[in-house]
Amino acid sequence: MNTVTRIKTITPSPYPLTAILADTYDTKTFRFGLPADAASDMLAGDHLYVHATINGKSVKPPDTPSSLPGTAGFFDLTVKRDEPGVISKYLHDQRVGNTVRRYLYAVASARRSV
Repeated sequence: MNTVTRIKTITPSPYPLTAILADTYDTKTFRFGLPADAASDMLAGDHLYVHATINGKSVKPPDTPSSLPGTAGFFDLTVKRDEPGVISKYLHDQRVGNTVRRYLYAVASARRSV
């Protein structure tokens, strides 16, 4: 059985932007590549943080992945362009082939026991 590398971590890592899908006039899905042996281990309620320095200010708002847990080879973020939102504009200005050097990383959210 092959070992699968999981992406959930508190250590920032760069991910290449491999596709951009236009969902509506102001909403896009951004597909980020994972290593060949990696699968998304993000669950509902987990967050990714996009790190960027914009106008000299460090920003890192949370976002929730839109790809299914266990997806191999990539993960998706669906983002609506929000004019006051600096990260939504930053992402919407990216192009396929770019590496989001301002890093994405996953942090598990707190969960209540049932």
